[in-house]
Amino acid sequence: MCFFRSSISDPIWSALQNTLTVPYTELLSATCNFAEENILGKGGYGIVYVGEWKHTKIAVKRFMANGNKGTHIQRERLRQSLQELRTLARYRHDNILPLYAFSLDGSEPCLVYQFMSNGSLEDRLLCRRGTAPLTWHQKKEIAEGTARGLHFLHCIASTPIIHGDVKSANILLDRHFEPKLGDFGLSRDGKVCCCIVLDTIGLRAYMDSRSPPGLAEYCIYTKNSSRNNEWIETLMDKRTPSTNSQDSVACWFSGVIRLGLQCVEKDRLARPAFPEIVAVLSKLAPSFDVTA
Repeated sequence: MCFFRSSISDPIWSALQNTLTVPYTELLSATCNFAEENILGKGGYGIVYVGEWKHTKIAVKRFMANGNKGTHIQRERLRQSLQELRTLARYRHDNILPLYAFSLDGSEPCLVYQFMSNGSLEDRLLCRRGTAPLTWHQKKEIAEGTARGLHFLHCIASTPIIHGDVKSANILLDRHFEPKLGDFGLSRDGKVCCCIVLDTIGLRAYMDSRSPPGLAEYCIYTKNSSRNNEWIETLMDKRTPSTNSQDSVACWFSGVIRLGLQCVEKDRLARPAFPEIVAVLSKLAPSFDVTA
């Protein structure tokens, strides 16, 4: 029996009852033997490839077994792959990345996902590969959809699911720019006792050095002032197409920043719960003129 199969506990197998299994050989064929030209992205866990399986375009996450890493790192990678597998198999939602199938009979465990044709939110915010900037309407919809997905994870079961690694690179966009939360390798049920850190953790690694100058100062100023801030429009991404309702966009932008500040309060009891976050985002939503 494969080592990966023998490493799966009964509760995880129970969660996978309705998920397809794929022979590793079929994934080799679907990705042209994991050809380099089919690589969509790389990370500490391994590599994601685009492929075609049963006449359907798919994304295959291949958890790499690296002989140069220590045994505890290998075990942690396996744990992360199984944790992601369990989470995606148990919880289905419009804003959670759909898991099609998994493979554990090869040299590395693999997960098979729906292909997200618009890549990650990070890709679109940086206009990689010459893509058009997101509109304010699209940004609003992505923010609300992501919040709905997190709300679902936090509230669907008696024990909440904590994603553990929410960032723009892990928010994927389908052909309609509907956001899907992905990369659940660090997710956990409720409280956590310990963890093994495989990569940089914390805000610094995710901060964009291209952020508009003064954004941090604006956030601090906003938190300590009730006055309107004349800086607001100078901080907004100039690549985003303008609308005929730019004032309402500026109001929404300011409101989202204020909401973000509440979410990172040092006192956890002062932070809003997700039902409140979703409600506030809905109230903030202006009627963007998407044709402008």
